Parts: sequence; structure tokens; C-alpha cells
Amino acid sequence: MPNETRRRLAPPPALAQRLAAIPPALLIAAAALQPLTTAAAPAPWYQWRSKLNNQTICAQASPGPGWERERNRGPYTGNRCDRLLPPHKLPAQPPPDRVAPGQGS
Repeated sequence: MPNETRRRLAPPPALAQRLAAIPPALLIAAAALQPLTTAAAPAPWYQWRSKLNNQTICAQASPGPGWERERNRGPYTGNRCDRLLPPHKLPAQPPPDRVAPGQGS
């Protein structure tokens, strides 16, 4: 009985032994894909104007069908819309000015 307990409590193999059991192709693929996972950035912020009362808010996407994105404003770095996003970080395509019919909140 004591021998069985000792076998169950034995420490797991060392990390080097575990890594040696992983196929090299899998390690290469994981290393190649790693930069893709770390390259993500938060979405930029834009000023949106209400069609109802001309109130403006700062949001990453359209708040709904009653809002239009302010032209020539943004993108910004944060939710206060007080600092413009640096030119080298500009998105490839800004969000649509309006929400498509049936897509509003």
C-alpha cells in the first residue's frame, strides 16, 4: 500500500521532457502564429452626432440608427475623444456612418 501512494505522489516529468514529446512542426507553427495574437489593438473611437438633438458622444461603433459619425473628426485614442490617433495607427477603414436597416440596437 505505501508503494502505491508513493507512485501517485511522484512529481510530473520535467518541462524539457514534456517539450521533447511535442512534434517540432507544432512548435514551429505555434511560434509563427504568436505574433498574430499579440498584434491586436483596441478599436479607435469616433464622435457621433444625434439626428434628434445634435448631441455628440464618443463611441467605437455607431450607437444606433439615430446617429451619424462626425465628418473630419477622429479617430481618437480613448473614450473622451480628446486625443487624435497617431497617423501610423489609423484603421484601414472607418466604421460606417450609419447603422444598416435592421442592425440597430
